[in-house]
Amino acid sequence: MSTFERYFKDTLVNRYADFNGRARRSEYWYFVLYYMLILFGLYAIIGIAAAMESGVLAAIGGGLVMIFALAIIIPSLAVAVRRLHDTGKSG
Repeated sequence: MSTFERYFKDTLVNRYADFNGRARRSEYWYFVLYYMLILFGLYAIIGIAAAMESGVLAAIGGGLVMIFALAIIIPSLAVAVRRLHDTGKSG
């Protein structure tokens, strides 16, 4: 498992809604990188569906994007707040 996968998994599994503590710069940016890679992959599904003019595949891709975005909003806020704590600011 690569470093950024480890940080992403740790944030989702162990620190899902943990707004206390600190997040190092690498933890925050690896989380954001992995998040963006997954999101771009899901948007690629929608782009392929649009090119194929497949409404069903586009709806599935859109649904996956929506589910992923809703599932990841709390951990992304938590890691951002922990990163602010690490820089000396309040969340």
